[in-house]
Amino acid sequence: MSSPSARRQSGAVLAVALLLLMALTVLALGASQATRGQERIAASLHRRDLAFQAAEATLRGAERLLVDSADFGALLTCATRCRIYPRGLDPQAPYQSGNWWESNAWAYTSADEWIPARAPRPSGGSNDPAGSFFVEFFDEVPDSLAIAPDGPPAGTIYVRVTAAAAAGGSDSAPVVLQSTLARRAP
Repeated sequence: MSSPSARRQSGAVLAVALLLLMALTVLALGASQATRGQERIAASLHRRDLAFQAAEATLRGAERLLVDSADFGALLTCATRCRIYPRGLDPQAPYQSGNWWESNAWAYTSADEWIPARAPRPSGGSNDPAGSFFVEFFDEVPDSLAIAPDGPPAGTIYVRVTAAAAAGGSDSAPVVLQSTLARRAP
C-alpha cells in the first residue's frame, strides 16, 4: 500500500524533471543561435577573402597588361575612355559608385585584353574573377637631371593601378587595392 506522502513526492519529481527539461531547451536554443551567428561571420569572411583574391588577380592582370604592352606611349594618349588617366584624377575615384566604374574602368579577363568594365560585381559562371581596374599617370622621372641639347633624357614613368572587386552578398563592400608600377619611358 502506498502512503499519501509518496504520491505527493512523485508529483514533485515530475515538476522538477519538467523544469530541468525546460532549462536544457533554453540552453540548446542559445547555443543554436550562437552557432548560426558564427556561421554568418565565417561566410562573410569567406566572401571578403574571395573579393580580395579577385581584386588582387585584377591588379596583377592590369600590371601584366601594362608591362607587356608593346607601345606604352600609345597607352598614355586619352580618347573617349582613357587607358591611363592623366595625373590629378579625382582622389575619391576608387570609392565612387558602380556607375563611375562602368564609365571609366576596365575589366580584368584572363585573355589580357582592354575590355570596358562593369561595376565591381560578384564572379559567377566564368573562370575570370569579377574585378575592374583603372590606371592613373603618376610621374615621369628622368634618368639624369642634365638636359642634353637633343632634348630631355629618357626616364621612368610611374603609374598607379587601382583594382576593385566584390564577392556578393548583402553585406559585401568592394575590396580596393592599389599598386605603383614603373616602366621605362618610350
